[in-house]
Amino acid sequence: MTRSPLENQLHAILETVGEGVISIDTSQRIRVINREVERIFGYTRDELIGAPIHTLMPERYHAAHNAAFARRVKNPGGADPVKYRELEGRRKDGTIFPLEVRFTNVEVGGELFFIASARDITERKQAREELEMRSREIARLNEELRRERDYLLQEVKSSGQFGEVICKSHKFKLVLAQVDAVAKTDATVLILGESGVGKELIARTIHERSRRKDRPLVRVNCASIAKNLFESEFFGHTRGAFTGAVRDREGRFQLADSGTIFLDEIGEVPVELQSKLLRVLQEQQFERVGDDRTRSVDVRVIAATNRDLLEEVARGRFREDLYYRLGVFPIEVLPLRERREDILPLAVHFLRRSSERMGLPVPRVTRSAAKMLAEYNWPGNVRELQNVIERGVILAAGQVIRPDMLALDLSARIQQRLARGLGANDMPPRRLQPVIEPTREQIVDALHRHAGIVKRAAADLGLSRPALYRRMKRLGIQPPRAAKS
Repeated sequence: MTRSPLENQLHAILETVGEGVISIDTSQRIRVINREVERIFGYTRDELIGAPIHTLMPERYHAAHNAAFARRVKNPGGADPVKYRELEGRRKDGTIFPLEVRFTNVEVGGELFFIASARDITERKQAREELEMRSREIARLNEELRRERDYLLQEVKSSGQFGEVICKSHKFKLVLAQVDAVAKTDATVLILGESGVGKELIARTIHERSRRKDRPLVRVNCASIAKNLFESEFFGHTRGAFTGAVRDREGRFQLADSGTIFLDEIGEVPVELQSKLLRVLQEQQFERVGDDRTRSVDVRVIAATNRDLLEEVARGRFREDLYYRLGVFPIEVLPLRERREDILPLAVHFLRRSSERMGLPVPRVTRSAAKMLAEYNWPGNVRELQNVIERGVILAAGQVIRPDMLALDLSARIQQRLARGLGANDMPPRRLQPVIEPTREQIVDALHRHAGIVKRAAADLGLSRPALYRRMKRLGIQPPRAAKS
C-alpha cells in the first residue's frame, strides 16, 4: 500500500523513537510496531503484526490485562494515560525481562486503538539492585566500623594494663609533669623506655588529659603487624587492592580521625613505609592501598619504642627525618629498678585489683614476701610485677602470699643488682603494709601452721609480733600455752 508523504514522515519518526511503540486494536491484535520493539522482544515485524498482544507478556499477566483492557474499551474517553509501570515482558526465546510500560488510547478514523510505549530496563534494574546491594553493604560496613571504632576507643581504657598512675618516686613525678605539660597541646610525643615500664599508660594519660579525650584513642602494635600489611593497617585499602581484599577497609589513621593514634613499638615499621608515615605526620594526608583519592585526617600521634632509635638511624633502619618528626616531645619512662619507691605501692594496687577481678578476698603479704618484692630487680618492669602479684593472689586464695608463691629467683637478681653497681642504700622500705587486718580464721590458721610460735605466725601474716598479740587480744584468741613466742 502506497503511503502519503505525511504517513512516510510519521513512519520515519516512529522508527527513530528510542522506545518500543506498539498499537493494538480492540481485539488485542498488534497493528503497528516500530524497530525498537523488534530489538527488545527479538521478533520480526512480520511475526508480530496480527499476533495477539499476549505474545509479548508472561502468562501470569493475561487475566489482569484482559480485565483492564475490557474496562478501557468500555470507557475509552474517561481513561487517563497510565503512568509508566514496571512489569515484565517475554522475548521470543522465552526469557522474562524487566519492562517499563505506559498505556494510552487514541481514535483514528472512527476506530479505537491502544498504544503501549515500552522500555527494556534490564540494565537499569541491575544497576539499581547493585546499588541497593552496595547500600546494604555500606550500611553493614558502617555498623562494623562503628563497632570497631567503639572497640578501639575502649581498647586501652578497658585493658587497664597498669591500672591507675601510681607514683611515689620523685623521678616518676617528673615524668607526670611532662605529661601534664604536653597533654594540653597537639604535639607529637615519643615515649621511650624498656618493655613493660608503662609506655601505654603514659600514652593513655596524655590522651585523657587532652582536648581529644572524648574522641577515639586507637592503638597500633607495630610489632604484631606482618610486613606486607603495614600500609593497609595504617591507611586502609580498597576492594580488590590485593589478594584477600574482599571489601573496602578503613585504616587505623582514619579510625583515629579527630582523636589520638598510639603507635606502639614504632621502631618496627619497615623503612620503606616510613616515608608514607612521615607524610601523614607532616600533612595529615594519605591514600588507601589501591586508591588514588587523597584523604585528610586530624590525628594526634603518640609513638613509643624500647629501641634506641638514634642507633637505628645510624644503621639505616630508621629515617632520620621521621625520628626528628616523632621526637618533638620525648618522654623517657624509667625502669622500675630506677624508681623503687613505686614498687610496693604498685604491688598494693595490683593486689586489690586482681582480687576484685577474681572475686577473692584481698590476701595479706608476709614481711619476707614484701621484702622480696622490694629487692627484686624487675627486668620485666611493671608488667612483670603485675603478673607476679596476680600469681600470688591465685595461690593465696584470699589468705596469705608467702615468698614461695612469688616464684622469684631473688639470689640471681641480687647478683644482677651488684653487677650494675647498686648498693645497700638502694634498698626500698622493708615491708609491705597490710592491706586489711587478718581475720580470726587467718590468725588461727597461721598459729596452727607454725606450731603456735607467735613470732613466725606474725611474720607469715605480715605483722610485727606485738601487732599480732594486740589483734589476738581483740579477737579473744589465746596463744597456746606450750608455744614459744
